[in-house]
Amino acid sequence: MPQGRPEPSNGTAAVTSASTDATGFKYRLVDLIRQCNNVPASISSWIADKNAAILAAAAPGTNPPLFAFWQIDGVRVGLLTPNVAALVAEERKYFDHPKPDVFELRVPEGAADVVAARTAWIAEMVARWRAEDRFPALRGWRNELYSVYGKGGAVALAVERAASGLLGLRTYGCHLTGYTLPKGASHPHKDLKVWIARRSLTKPTFPGLLDNMAAGGLTHGQNPIECIVRECEEEASIPIEVAQARVVPAGLVSYCMRQDHLPSLGGCIGAETQFVFDLRLDEDFAPAINDGEVHGFTLMRVDEVVVAMRRGEFKPNCAVVMIDFLLRHGYITPDTEPDYVEILHGSHRPLEWEFPGPSSFAHTLQTKGSQ
Repeated sequence: MPQGRPEPSNGTAAVTSASTDATGFKYRLVDLIRQCNNVPASISSWIADKNAAILAAAAPGTNPPLFAFWQIDGVRVGLLTPNVAALVAEERKYFDHPKPDVFELRVPEGAADVVAARTAWIAEMVARWRAEDRFPALRGWRNELYSVYGKGGAVALAVERAASGLLGLRTYGCHLTGYTLPKGASHPHKDLKVWIARRSLTKPTFPGLLDNMAAGGLTHGQNPIECIVRECEEEASIPIEVAQARVVPAGLVSYCMRQDHLPSLGGCIGAETQFVFDLRLDEDFAPAINDGEVHGFTLMRVDEVVVAMRRGEFKPNCAVVMIDFLLRHGYITPDTEPDYVEILHGSHRPLEWEFPGPSSFAHTLQTKGSQ
């Protein structure tokens, strides 16, 4: 066991940041949460302060680009950094600019399908940016669409996935934790083991880092259950019928992140919600590589997972999902983790008042009893 880790008693396993305090660790558990939830609670006040600093430093008589929110029908849907806002300001066909820090996507005149028309508008704009090589992020074009939600949680348009970060959109994904427990055992238990994926060494983002067993972005028109069942088969060779029968919806994690760690996004800011799922697997089952997204799988004890997280070996948001799993199942507790409250709040940031979310996924947030 890692130095200083308390011995489990009564068949349970306690996890704490203090339990792995030794040389070689870069992070406490709360630091991993702060990596993802690194935007102050009041985004509006934070942006106002940043814009005030930009204006104070500007030459007299100039109008420098500012951080700006963009809206659809008066509802905030995204946050633009100054370099992106400067280009959006040129897109007068698509956007009104009622305030220095606000853009409003116009209503397409005469459109029978406003959602489709707005989707086509934004597609035309970002495709042109891609052709002009305006942003490195667009070199990773995915040909996948993400939904953008507006008034009442309804879909307002869909956007190419590679452009979602640049446009500061709230995005959604699905992450699954696959694990094993001895027969008859329940959480928390010292013999829990978790299947951890290592990302492909050739992935454009976070190559070679550790990841959840299966995960993927929630694309336009999909619901979370459909998404995670697909990812289980594509990434871990879990048969569809097994995933459909045994995957347990377990809620979500949410945070707001400035993407300083991804140079291609140049500090863009985005709110993220990850629907989380659990899958208890038979002890003789082993996932298999299927689609090239994964380099390999390893079955790890809880203490090994915590050590890997604290060494910075996990993709940042996958560490948040893993911490959430350990919280939900009693491996991280108020008695053993000094930063328990901040970890809990930081991994479940309320985003609805900042950016609207979907109105049609309510059933997916209901959790079944985990095995």
